[in-house]
Amino acid sequence: MKDFKKIRIVKIGDADVLVHNPTRYPLIGKGKQGAVFKLSSNKCVKIFWRNELAQKESDVYEKVGDSKLLPDVYKVGHNYIVMEYIPGTTLKSLIIDETLEHLPIAIVEQIINMFKEMKRLGFSRIDVSTGHVIITDAGNFKLIDHANSLSKHQPFPQRLFNKLRRYEKLKPFLADVRQLDEQLFEEWKKLAPNYFENH
Repeated sequence: MKDFKKIRIVKIGDADVLVHNPTRYPLIGKGKQGAVFKLSSNKCVKIFWRNELAQKESDVYEKVGDSKLLPDVYKVGHNYIVMEYIPGTTLKSLIIDETLEHLPIAIVEQIINMFKEMKRLGFSRIDVSTGHVIITDAGNFKLIDHANSLSKHQPFPQRLFNKLRRYEKLKPFLADVRQLDEQLFEEWKKLAPNYFENH
């Protein structure tokens, strides 16, 4: 399994990383910090283009302790993290699904619980890319990609709101949040009033 170290990740400009993969491990995702490869049915490896980024993300896992919201981490190297592979679908795929007029109430409840858990863990970035929220086959949420969770400050889920608004699902989502957790609804409304028209 250690032959994943043959994989090379290169960063040029502001685009996503470039990948040279001479191994049999399939690429399952990449971004501006690194790329992720499936190692087995229950493990994957995230390889970073800079060693400091691997350390930054592993520090998050170490500091927040055990949380069901985060994947299990098995090993940290100088430029990689071997972690739990989580099969499932993404929150993004639900939001962009045109057959759904709004998110199911059970998903909204999970979203609320996710942001509460992020606050409990001490995250300063209370925001997520919807593509980094994985909904498991059991219906649980797992959140990946934490390099900036403790270093960047964002007190409300701006990227989630923007994605929901783009696909015309923000209004019913906020109505459900108000019904399920009025205190959180009012907190978000104070932080980002421009998203709360007619609420």
